[in-house]
Amino acid sequence: YNVSAKNLVIRGGTIYSGVFSGKEIQSLTLGETVKWNGASQFSGCSKLTTVSIANGITSIPDSCFGGCSLLNDVVLPDSIVEIGIGTFSSCSSLKTITLSKNLKKISTSCFGSCGFEIFTIPDDSAIEELENSIFNSCSNLKNVYIGESVKTIGDGGFYGANSLTSIKINQKENAISGAPWASSTATVEWLVKPTRIELTSLPAK
Repeated sequence: YNVSAKNLVIRGGTIYSGVFSGKEIQSLTLGETVKWNGASQFSGCSKLTTVSIANGITSIPDSCFGGCSLLNDVVLPDSIVEIGIGTFSSCSSLKTITLSKNLKKISTSCFGSCGFEIFTIPDDSAIEELENSIFNSCSNLKNVYIGESVKTIGDGGFYGANSLTSIKINQKENAISGAPWASSTATVEWLVKPTRIELTSLPAK
């Protein structure tokens, strides 16, 4: 597509792989009947600052907004149950995101190199799994709160998050695989007395 509009509204239909990748879109509105085919639909849209996602959309594909370096705030409606691998990777200005209450997992490298300073998975979340490297190279990230729904934290979850000082986990049973702490020297604190922890790598503190 030859798109020159700065403000793009897509009411419905199917959006295919890479179709708007690298375009000079500044704001994007997605209607409730939008469907996806493939990945990287808006990747590299370096001027994109605002995305509005209608309730009714159930997923966001792999790398859909990867490299949208000016994107700074995202609200995921409660219809979203899945976000793909690297969906928001390298969104370096992304500091806040409202998660869908029905999201089941955060996929591999989903938020790699994002701009978060604080990241909270609330206790009323449905998220059970954090896949590998989800906060890889989030160099501004300082504090993480992982709510009671999360049962699994994957390998390298905080690798390269060198400013991270505190990880708080509010879960009685956690299966923590690989080395999620990686190079992090953050203090890891369980807020409740765990009944079962499976660790294959110990945190620094």
